Amino acid sequence: MIKETMNTFIKIFIMISLLYLTKGEILYNNTTSISRRIRQPREEMSYAEFKNNAVLVHGGKNAIAEASFIYSDPARDCVLVTLYCKLEHTGGIAHITIDQNPEIELNLLFEKFLDANKNITIIDLEARIIGGKAGLSETTASTIIDVLNANNILIIENDTLTDSPRTIVLDTQYDGKVFDVINF
Repeated sequence: MIKETMNTFIKIFIMISLLYLTKGEILYNNTTSISRRIRQPREEMSYAEFKNNAVLVHGGKNAIAEASFIYSDPARDCVLVTLYCKLEHTGGIAHITIDQNPEIELNLLFEKFLDANKNITIIDLEARIIGGKAGLSETTASTIIDVLNANNILIIENDTLTDSPRTIVLDTQYDGKVFDVINF
């Protein structure tokens, strides 16, 4: 009884501490993982700024690249998942459509990522989940969160189920920052 009470107290203390440290921007998943929900607007980047050194990821595809930038086709009801490794400054994007199995698509991206980067493990990655349309993409977004949590990948952004299409660019050369693309 005392052990259960202490475990509950510790969990509550951790949650309160995280809420304080992140100013209340916490998303608690049904798993044992906690990820930060960031709903602030991203900075914008013009297509002209990155077009000469970028790799495009079409809908239903995924890619990793050594290019400085990786960008997506516009995501309407699709959900975009970016992976970034700070150790190797490498990134990838999965552009998952609602008729694809998110678990299979993410596992393919994980395999590509780890094959290309022998010095890292899957827990060295951080993820951002962006896009999807309310009313269509809930299952896809939920499955993505579950798969990332099951693989102990830190979710640093979850900006899903909005009504505006997104085209994003992942900057792999510095810090894995994601920008909304303008003038595409």
